Parts: sequence; structure tokens; C-alpha cells
Amino acid sequence: AVHSCGKELYHPGTELDRAIEMYKTWLPKLFLAMDSATGIAAPPVDVAWVWHLHKLDPVSYASDCQAAFGLVVHPPTGVSPFCYAGSPTCTCTGHEETFSEEHVKPPKESQVGRRKRGRASNVVAASCQAFSISCDIKECAKRQSTFLWQVRSANYEDKEFLDAAVLRYVMMLGLMRKYPGKFIVPTYDQDLIWHTHLAFPQHYAADCDKFVGRLVNHDDSVNNRDKGSKLNVSTTSTRKLFESTYGCAWEKAGGMYRGE
Repeated sequence: AVHSCGKELYHPGTELDRAIEMYKTWLPKLFLAMDSATGIAAPPVDVAWVWHLHKLDPVSYASDCQAAFGLVVHPPTGVSPFCYAGSPTCTCTGHEETFSEEHVKPPKESQVGRRKRGRASNVVAASCQAFSISCDIKECAKRQSTFLWQVRSANYEDKEFLDAAVLRYVMMLGLMRKYPGKFIVPTYDQDLIWHTHLAFPQHYAADCDKFVGRLVNHDDSVNNRDKGSKLNVSTTSTRKLFESTYGCAWEKAGGMYRGE
């Protein structure tokens, strides 16, 4: 949706700047709506994009949310984190739905209700002032333009390929638990599942604790592939560890780097 929305959201500029500022206003509202019966309207696609980018750095996202709200903001139960205004209903799990008019339809307000709404507005205003983003969203957006190119192929529409990717991702988490000091490099099929997992902060944190024993950060800033670089050396190491641990190939057809 981002590449077809008519806005430049992969590179720094006024449209990405505006989306970031809108996101800083929208997330405090989502925080208030997390346990609300009325919920909140879906964000426009550019705000949904910034939310996704922020969550790709789980340590920063958790820290930023804790500092502003005292907890980590997550999607309301039953609502896809990939929803945006105008998107079709999400049915990938059978339990998801888009934010709809029903989520934001206000009940008839009494005078007491108006006073409560006023207090809620004050909370939003205070949260907006407290909320800041500690990671570099603009640099992350640029990196994602490259990542999304890597995962644009028919393989990523194939259920069998994606089911295998989920299993391979869990195996990757197993390596992270077994070798906590190693920089484990994912293949692109594993990384796509990782990105999807990160979209659900509450589940991601719980699953990391279960499978790895700690919150695993996601660092997509290591991209230098030159011989002897961190990525080059760690890729070789990851391949050896994966294959010696699991007895199967680390490389996956359709999941490898295919150039810029």
C-alpha cells in the first residue's frame, strides 16, 4: 500500500515528516482506546507506515511507550496492526478486522460523559507532549524500501513457502537462545516473518521470553556486504551454526539477497 499511496514515504521529505508528526498524535489516542469499547479509527496509510517502522526497533518502541504511557501500546484485540484507513478487511488469521465506523461511533453523551471526554482529551494532550521517538524513522524508511524489494516475488504469496518460513524463523530464535553473543543473520524469508512478529509488540515480547529468554532487538542497519564486514562474517557464522544445529540448509531458494 505504501508504494501505491501517492506519497513519498521511503525517503526523508515533507510527506514523511508530516506522517511522523501525525503518528505522534495518533499513538496516544490508540493508548487510550486499547481497552475502550469504542476503539479508534484506523490511521491513514502514512501513519500506519510510521507505526510499523517504529515497531521494527522493539527496544526503542518499548522504551518510548513506557516513557510516555507507562506500558507498551499494542493493537486492540482482534484488530490487525496492518490496518489503515480504506484497507480491506484482514482475514489472514480468521480473527482480525479493520477498524470500522463501529469502533468510533460515539454513544449519546450525558453531561458526565462530556466531562469524561474532556479529561480524556487532557490525557491525550499530556501524552502527546511526553511521547517521542528515539530511533531514526527516516533511516528506517529508506532501509525498508530495499527490504521490500527483496521480498517482492511469487514465493511470498505461496502458503507452503510462508509456512516453512515461520518454522525457519522459530529455528532462528533457537540459535539466538543457544548463542546469545552471536549476531545471527536471517534469510529474507525469516526476516519477513520477523517483521510480521514485531507488528504485535505484546506477543513478540512474550514469545521472545519463551523462545529466547530475553527481548530480541531487531537491527536492520547492518547492510555492508563487503568481505570482512560484520554482515559478511556473521552470515558465514550463522550458516555454520544453523546447519550444525539443525542438520539442514540455512540458505533458502527465494529467501536470499538478490541485489539492489
